[in-house]
Amino acid sequence: VYENGEGYPFRLFYNGGAKDFISLEPMTAMANAPNAPFAREATGFRLLPAHSDAHYHSKIYLEAIL
Repeated sequence: VYENGEGYPFRLFYNGGAKDFISLEPMTAMANAPNAPFAREATGFRLLPAHSDAHYHSKIYLEAIL
């Protein structure tokens, strides 16, 4: 199970050209968000002021399927 907090509203699917796997990467903003022709609120893009921080969480764990 791959759980991501609300700070990750976007996902990037990547397989590097392979046919037998995908990588699901959580993202805080859409790819190329600073250059997207959409409002910042829609892209997830935000500036983080100097000396500030942001906290996000993800959790990966195994669960038995019965």
